[in-house]
Amino acid sequence: MKRWSPLAATVASAALFLSACGGSGGGGGGGFVLPPPATTPPPAASEAPKFKLAITKTEDVAGTFGSVGVYEKITGTFTGEVDPRDPHNAIIQDLSLAPRNANGKVEYSSDFVLFKPKDMGKANGVLRYDAPNRGNIVNLDPYFASRGYVFLTAAWQGDVPAAAGKLTLQVPVARNADGSTITGTYRAELLPTAATSDSLPLPGGPYNAAMQAYATASLDNTQPGYVLTRRINEADARQLIPASD
Repeated sequence: MKRWSPLAATVASAALFLSACGGSGGGGGGGFVLPPPATTPPPAASEAPKFKLAITKTEDVAGTFGSVGVYEKITGTFTGEVDPRDPHNAIIQDLSLAPRNANGKVEYSSDFVLFKPKDMGKANGVLRYDAPNRGNIVNLDPYFASRGYVFLTAAWQGDVPAAAGKLTLQVPVARNADGSTITGTYRAELLPTAATSDSLPLPGGPYNAAMQAYATASLDNTQPGYVLTRRINEADARQLIPASD
């Protein structure tokens, strides 16, 4: 099985909030600068991607930030879809093999956190997007907040397990055209963090422990491609550990 991680979701989220956070109800425009019109004709209305935004919580951020004042933290999820036939989306792994909805698109759902001035009339017109590392929320930066920036963090990695304080991305599982499981080479580095460690989960270590592991296609480690090696330093040559050990 393969879980694709659509970086296109980050682009969609930024576009979504650029249109949604352009000003306050009191008439204070945020003044976001939109890109120039595309040189290619826009898709027909029936073909345009559909997005749905759900806000689950809105709260004031503690303190004030210069002349901008109070900030709001908005938490929620947005659901979108990408076209597997669009060549711009070909970079998304196995997108063409993912299940599609009635519109022929592949759907995803991403958690997001948005920080914005409570009075959008004091926003400076710039939305800053931060891609979270392993689902960790990027907190409000006081330096930029005092200058009226809007901050958006949205999940983009489909293998981050759900946990408190984590942003997750829900994506479908791709399969071969005949419905069989997609298989391929999977590599993971196990990094013992204590001298007494004699076993580690797969995945494990400080760099890849917070992820959903792929199920092994076979438990027979004598098959070609099933290899276990070790090394002391990253630049060292890998030493093969026999399957019989």
